[in-house]
Amino acid sequence: MLDPRHTFARFVVGATNRLAAMAARRVAESPSPVYNPLFLTGGAGVGKTHLLQAIAHEAQTRRGSEAVRYATLDGFMDELGLALGKGALDEFRRGWAACEFVLLDELQGLSGKARTQEELLRLWDAWAQRGTQLVFAADRPPHELGDVDERLATRLVSGLVVDIAPPDPEVRLGVVRLLAAEQGIRLGEGVAEALAQLAVDNVRALQGAFHQLALRQEAEGRLVRPDEVPLLVGLPPEVRDEFRAFLADIEQTVAELVETAPWRRRIGEAILRWEAEGYRTRRLEEALEADRPPEVDALLARFEEDVRRLQEIEAALRELDALPPDPTLLRDPDRLGEAEARLAAARMAAQPLPSPPPGPTLAQWRAAHPAAEMAAQAVARVAERLGALYNPLVIHGPERSGKTQLLAALAHEAETRRPGLRLGYVTGEQLGQEILAALRSRAPELWRRRYRALNLLLLDDLTSFPADPAAHEELFFLIDNLLRAGAQLAVATDQPPAALTSFDPRLRTRLESGLRVDLDAALAAAAVGLTIDRWFLQRDKIPWDWLALEDRLWEELA
Repeated sequence: MLDPRHTFARFVVGATNRLAAMAARRVAESPSPVYNPLFLTGGAGVGKTHLLQAIAHEAQTRRGSEAVRYATLDGFMDELGLALGKGALDEFRRGWAACEFVLLDELQGLSGKARTQEELLRLWDAWAQRGTQLVFAADRPPHELGDVDERLATRLVSGLVVDIAPPDPEVRLGVVRLLAAEQGIRLGEGVAEALAQLAVDNVRALQGAFHQLALRQEAEGRLVRPDEVPLLVGLPPEVRDEFRAFLADIEQTVAELVETAPWRRRIGEAILRWEAEGYRTRRLEEALEADRPPEVDALLARFEEDVRRLQEIEAALRELDALPPDPTLLRDPDRLGEAEARLAAARMAAQPLPSPPPGPTLAQWRAAHPAAEMAAQAVARVAERLGALYNPLVIHGPERSGKTQLLAALAHEAETRRPGLRLGYVTGEQLGQEILAALRSRAPELWRRRYRALNLLLLDDLTSFPADPAAHEELFFLIDNLLRAGAQLAVATDQPPAALTSFDPRLRTRLESGLRVDLDAALAAAAVGLTIDRWFLQRDKIPWDWLALEDRLWEELA
């Protein structure tokens, strides 16, 4: 049976129960998957049963009494036991499964009741298929019920869980005034306020104190004074520090604003809806606190549009296996710009790295330059034993000395020897810009993952790398990780490693630890006068001193 007094009209709303009241009314008026199930939790006497029965009353008015079932868990179990005893279990199930609203109170008794839990799970499948609105209440949240089937525990928290705090002075004052008006009891000036200041943590205790005071007034034929209230009812006044009083004043002011302005109610309901779906509502909260009404339709439409875009971004990132380490990024519409940047970074990271520019094969390069046999042998050995010999390989020399073409020859030789090789070619400037973009998008792990999966990284024109400390730090860790993982690094630069003074000393020492190939065009100009053929830069006759280069290579290979 429903208590006729437990209606929304008699439920006193305040800061401690506002979300629960709004959710309950929303469910009663328009059931939604967002609030299904609705689970109300809180201590004894805070209004859980009142709200459950208020939902039932409203739902019965709108849908008919046959569509709504309210029971305590004990009542449900008694009915189940009776059905089992009579062999009428199918009838029991049909009756509960046919409901449009199911409201179960005092669910804390579910712990350890395996048979009841089994039946609830069976019925839940039928309720889900029908779209039945489920509402539960307990003195503790679902995860604290204990000894509950994991499948059922998961379903209990799949909707909206709302905690109802003990009544604050605002709620207590509203309750006292309601009782006085309904029972026709006159209170002296300040007495209702004095009752509201009593140290009670539930409405039932407050009702008892009110009835004591009313009886005393009737017995003595006089109005009780405010200062007599604590002694007469045997309860001390609540001790409140200034900070709590300050918070309570703010809560009361916000509550009054929401109740008196329709536009605030709309925003408040939107806040409840989106918070239930796990989204942050700071933008809406700021609008709620404003002195003047905003363009509510535009505000709510834009917020929903941003949420939908976040959902699209989340789906795209999930497909790219690039969900952010901070999950709140995809739950905050005010951070939509960050989410967009992450998606752009993820899409870039998913693209394969570019291949080296066209150039000669190692055999063609070797045939055209017999005097550079030692350089060709070094590249061949690197291609043969990627990551295990001469790592890193550093090719240095001035502009147009053929560094890029030697990197291309290495790439071709390595791919020939190892089909399916993961390699990438990038210039220092390109890599630096990628790093900076990743840092700005707060997604450096995406480009790290892209490069650290390589077997061979060809880094051309190293000295064009941007002069940014954060980017240099990332560059060092990238190269260090590649070398530690056994990937081959080949670098082209216009200076030998020791002369790269603008780079981290740790990076310079790692470059110096491999094999250095010196293509010094300046020395070549003063010597034999060999020329670079059409495979190299398509330039006119650049002199090379391969004998000098050969001496240097022998020195390195010795």
